[in-house]
Amino acid sequence: MGISKINFIKMDIEGNEIEALEGGTKTFNNTKNFAIACYHKRNNKITGEILSPVFKNMGFKTSIGFSLHPTLYGSKLS
Repeated sequence: MGISKINFIKMDIEGNEIEALEGGTKTFNNTKNFAIACYHKRNNKITGEILSPVFKNMGFKTSIGFSLHPTLYGSKLS
């Protein structure tokens, strides 16, 4: 598509967040901020608990918020 930088990604894809990250690593490397619904569970953990360390390793500061609809927020550190 010729897009070099993305300012913000928002996802709510019904528990497929992990697969989206696996298939979209290049896209996330080109974004500054994201909000991902993370209330679905895998192995008794919400997906945000699984994704947060992965995003931290990719250079993002992350936090989980919005208790009614847990959401993983991330901002690129550099």
